[in-house]
Amino acid sequence: MLLALGSLAAAPSASHAAPTAGCYAESCHDQDPIEQHCDSDAQSVASYSIADTVVELIWSNSCHANWAFARATPNLAGIYVAADAEYESQRNDLGTNFIFTKMVDGDPVATACGWTQDGGEGCTPPI
Repeated sequence: MLLALGSLAAAPSASHAAPTAGCYAESCHDQDPIEQHCDSDAQSVASYSIADTVVELIWSNSCHANWAFARATPNLAGIYVAADAEYESQRNDLGTNFIFTKMVDGDPVATACGWTQDGGEGCTPPI
């Protein structure tokens, strides 16, 4: 999963340290996790199967933030991540193999959800 997000798969060498995260907690809201280098320690903390794919709730400890991630399938219309009043969504219209949302603050409980072309919806358990 981390390779699909674009992070470095191998541990950084001594001469090439991993980039420092560009945001933390609240300042990550509405930020791209890759541009802010939050994908370097990203991990899937919850998942939900829908539309022949799995929607994942992603957590970055260095950024203290969450976002949603899924592999794109024809029946998956989009995904979103929600935490309290914060909400970020992404439609499945990018023509890519995967989609991900911008981030929400990692302090409140968060959930990742997906919706289908035929109106179905499902979410991860809140974490």
